Amino acid sequence: MRGDRDRRELEVLHRLAVSLPRSLTVTGVTDALAEGLVDAIERACECTITSWERDANTLSVLSVCEPGGIEPSWRGVVYDAYTFQKVTGWTPVLSPGRGDPLFEARPN
Repeated sequence: MRGDRDRRELEVLHRLAVSLPRSLTVTGVTDALAEGLVDAIERACECTITSWERDANTLSVLSVCEPGGIEPSWRGVVYDAYTFQKVTGWTPVLSPGRGDPLFEARPN
């Protein structure tokens, strides 16, 4: 099973390596890459490729591949990016006591 998946992933990577240089546009390259990644990774049902615009601190969608193929309506959608900040003075509760809602939480 693992060997089949590895072979399939290598085949897709080879196809991408051959086809990507043929594209003359960023859109062509990102569309082919998104489709190739969805084909190569069996657990992936979608691939979104974005570009970070440093000056505006935003992410711009370049390509989205969904189960039916490339979805052009997402192209150009812009999301705000957020800066992570250091949190101080907070300690996670690693061993919640009885009565705490997390105390009763159990994995499957």
